[in-house]
Amino acid sequence: MDEKRRAPDAFVANYIVRIYRFDKKRGGGVVGIVETVGEDVKTAFTSVDELWNILKSEKERI
Repeated sequence: MDEKRRAPDAFVANYIVRIYRFDKKRGGGVVGIVETVGEDVKTAFTSVDELWNILKSEKERI
């Protein structure tokens, strides 16, 4: 089936993002954990770029 014709929920993933520290003075200065709902996997991040890469890689797995 063509990806453009898939049901909208075919690409839906739910996450819990826990941010433990945010520093406005440093660009992207965040520290936290991403949990994928329904899986027993937790991934740590130390910047906004790392958080974005985690979320992008999770989407590619779906």
